[in-house]
Amino acid sequence: MFCSSRGLGWCAVALAVAAASPAFAVDAARVTGCEPNATNRAGCPPIKLLDAASLLAYAKSLPAGGGNSSTGPGGAAFPGLGGGAPATPIAATPDRPLPAFASPPQNPSGRFRPNEILVLLQPGATPETARALAQQFNLQLETYVPSRLLRTALVRFRIPDARPIGGVVSQIVADPRVRASQRNFLYKPAEDAVPRKSVLPQYALDVIRAGAALIQVPAGRRPVVAVIDTGIDETHPDLAGAVRDRFDAVGDGKWDVGAHGTGIAGIIAARGQLLGVAPDVQLLSVRAFAAGDGGIEATSEALIRGLDWAVSQHADIINMSLAGPEDQMVDVAVGEAIAAGAIVVAAAGNDGSGAPPAYPGAIKGVVAVTATDQQDGLFSGANHGAYISVAAPGVDILTLTPGGGYGLATGTSQAAATVSGIMALLRTIRPDLTPAAALSLIGGSSKDLGTPGPDADFGAGRVDAESAIEALGKVQQASQ
Repeated sequence: MFCSSRGLGWCAVALAVAAASPAFAVDAARVTGCEPNATNRAGCPPIKLLDAASLLAYAKSLPAGGGNSSTGPGGAAFPGLGGGAPATPIAATPDRPLPAFASPPQNPSGRFRPNEILVLLQPGATPETARALAQQFNLQLETYVPSRLLRTALVRFRIPDARPIGGVVSQIVADPRVRASQRNFLYKPAEDAVPRKSVLPQYALDVIRAGAALIQVPAGRRPVVAVIDTGIDETHPDLAGAVRDRFDAVGDGKWDVGAHGTGIAGIIAARGQLLGVAPDVQLLSVRAFAAGDGGIEATSEALIRGLDWAVSQHADIINMSLAGPEDQMVDVAVGEAIAAGAIVVAAAGNDGSGAPPAYPGAIKGVVAVTATDQQDGLFSGANHGAYISVAAPGVDILTLTPGGGYGLATGTSQAAATVSGIMALLRTIRPDLTPAAALSLIGGSSKDLGTPGPDADFGAGRVDAESAIEALGKVQQASQ
């Protein structure tokens, strides 16, 4: 069991507290009983005030552009609801060519929102362009959002009649005012759906040698980790001071917290009875999941908004413990975030050995993480594939639950959070470490498992925090 002075006596207390807590089982239900309190920043601050600040920071990060649309909850722009200055075109970044998009497939894999499509407008378009498209194609205009990463405007339309969604996507993408069009795909958290009831110590920190790694990390700099997930319970005692800011990428004004995002935050940054891999980091809480027909789910639109905001906040690491289908708009946004310097870590997926690659994990440059148990055995529900980068502990991981509790969770989500914590330690030591170098370094320092060399089960092997820091030190010495 991992014990240190940094753990604040967790070994003697955490399991007793956990066993006594009614929240000890992983609870997928959202916590909605939080009341706004203007004097309590760690609780539920007034959403409108916080969203205004978030939107201002987001707007400052964008290229020239805007529009005469007013702002809805969470910084989502809703057209036609207010006045303002005349719209100006959104410019592409001069030093980077616009990403190319393929023709939309007629029968894409994955779930998506029925009767909704996403459209990327050509550079120079304004909200008036979106309104004109809505009228011409008999669509209802729902949102118009400038995207820093995609370098133009992202528009969501609703199909008000029974037309097949594939036909509408194909028709509108042929319009010269449109760069790309697709379905609004759905993503799910990459966590085991069955609550774990066995009681295990916090073995993961021992397995990855987190204690020895932390000793080598200098104090001072606090890297920023964006958690694109459910909302995080910022009132949990073990996350006191951890969350620097929050953003509602769903845009429905219903800020809530969830077990999944709170648990991911705990694995990365807990600093109380439970100890995270990188307890000194700053977290950005990005709410991208909301209740849907399939449980909690995130859309393509919410993920793009969340990525935009995380990059505008200069996130060092972006944790995406979620899985979904190949999605060209999200894929491009993730690639642009990596190009901007963010290390993107994602879950490998929990759909089993025969499942197709899970995205965003399968995007080039993303650190795709599969899950192992206390004996370095592969999680039975994990996806397999050449896209998997590394493995990390993800079976029966003790972490935080909303309301001040503790619980066990299993899945590649938890494994991804462990790797995000190690990446934060590396960025603490070397702030200019590039995403490509970080990916190479963490793979090269991992413990090889399974078939010798990189394989479709474990990737490069199970991560080791101490070995990764030692490898970084050798790289630094060689460069001097």
